[in-house]
Amino acid sequence: MRCLLLSLVICIKFDVFAQDRPLQTLDVASSALNSALVKRDSNVLRKLLFDGAKYSLLDGFVQSKEQVIMDLYNGTLTYRDIDRPMDYTGFQGDTAYNWSKDFRIDVLHDGKRIALEMNILDLWIWKGERWQLLSRQREKNKN
Repeated sequence: MRCLLLSLVICIKFDVFAQDRPLQTLDVASSALNSALVKRDSNVLRKLLFDGAKYSLLDGFVQSKEQVIMDLYNGTLTYRDIDRPMDYTGFQGDTAYNWSKDFRIDVLHDGKRIALEMNILDLWIWKGERWQLLSRQREKNKN
């Protein structure tokens, strides 16, 4: 009986720790995505952006994974700074979302500076032992 009870407690304890790991790694993935956009790190972006999905990382642009990376190098988009408070995070199985209010982005679009403040909803999936961005939806702040 003691062995059964001890086994049950250990299983519950490990399950709780296992739930923390995806949250911690999601925070890391989200920060790494923003950093990779600013640093133009195509290796990190290839790992974090889901194949076959379309991304809307900036108003007016709907891009494939390769277009996101290409525009960083051809001068179309130069991300200067991204400030993303992580307001809300939720999980359902291998899917997670981040909703951030007051997401600030400073970018050059064809050499013209654009500073935006918006709300962002990111949808992530757990694939291959890491989070990948499946979708990003944004809305301009009404402030």
